[in-house]
Amino acid sequence: MRLKFKKILIFTTNRSDYGLLKKFIYLCKNSKYLKPTLVVSGSHLEKKFGYTLNEIKEDNLIKYEKAFLNFSSDTPRDYCKVIARGFEIFSRIIEKKKPDLIVVLGDRIELIPICYSALLFNIPIAHFNGGELTEGAVDDSIRHSISKISHVHFVANEIYRKRLIKMGEDPKRIFIVGGTSVDNIKSSNLLNSNTLKNKFNLIYGKKNFLVTYHPVTLDIKRSIEEIQNLLDVLNKYKDYGIIFTGTNIDPNNNAIRSKILNFCKRNKNVSYVESFGHKNYLSLMKFSDVIIGNSSSGILEAPYLKKPVVNIGNRQGGRVKSKNIISCKSSYLSILKAVKKADSLQFLKKIKNLKTFYGDGNASLKATKILEKINLKNILIKKFYE
Repeated sequence: MRLKFKKILIFTTNRSDYGLLKKFIYLCKNSKYLKPTLVVSGSHLEKKFGYTLNEIKEDNLIKYEKAFLNFSSDTPRDYCKVIARGFEIFSRIIEKKKPDLIVVLGDRIELIPICYSALLFNIPIAHFNGGELTEGAVDDSIRHSISKISHVHFVANEIYRKRLIKMGEDPKRIFIVGGTSVDNIKSSNLLNSNTLKNKFNLIYGKKNFLVTYHPVTLDIKRSIEEIQNLLDVLNKYKDYGIIFTGTNIDPNNNAIRSKILNFCKRNKNVSYVESFGHKNYLSLMKFSDVIIGNSSSGILEAPYLKKPVVNIGNRQGGRVKSKNIISCKSSYLSILKAVKKADSLQFLKKIKNLKTFYGDGNASLKATKILEKINLKNILIKKFYE
């Protein structure tokens, strides 16, 4: 079969999806049959969230276009305005570039105008990470809606494949490739703890906790109570180094961010870095003793590094979890009990031979090969699979 050349647009809107797509971007760039362009938007272009475009510039993987959305505040009304601007900006880019295919990952709110613009221009969509669940976040609804208008699905495991089939997606268009998170760990030369300490002026203790906490978008009141309970627990660990990374760009992130920053100011054993960059973050995860919070990184990446994880609340509810993950409720006592368990030698021994659910580190390669070979003729026609 003679392979046809394909022009693709790859979209990244935040530090997380860029890190997960990095190896895939590199492989597409070096493919004989794919011509990729990266579209950079969302929190990458916001100074408040670390202006992570700098990481993309530093990597210098591929040429890119910027699409500034202007997140002026964190209210639902402002996010509606952002989506409206997104339709104007992304539709213009898609119309100008005329890609054969667009590629997106995950469930961020910015994907709504990206994918629906592609839909209106009759451009096929390839979607990573469909079929997953995050029951405590609005991301769930966004992810499933993107799945329903996508034409090629790259999923992490059989569980997520079956879930997409239940949603009426054609099994022939669903490909189990694994999780791209493992790809980056295997392909990165991770930094040592001293390099990170000097680079970010970190404060270490006898042990170190890495904390990443994001708003629970479906219950912001509970989210505020949850972060306060977490901070009260961390206040007991005065001789530990506690390292926070910033929240994502979800609605109502300011209230969470404010509590974290106030805690950092009051405690000498606490460090705060808005965004480490993916390689630095993975390096920090590798030498940290416990990962704490409600980030997907604890579910997707920490298992491969065999790190204990305290997963708080229901933000990641529904994801397939390895045995290194201790899920707990929002209360102070529940969080304290989970942290103590994760910090124990007994638990560390228990997860020594850990099974993971997110592949073998070749997800990006598998996805690239599939896109090289896939026939896009008539792919826009979708039938509900029963």
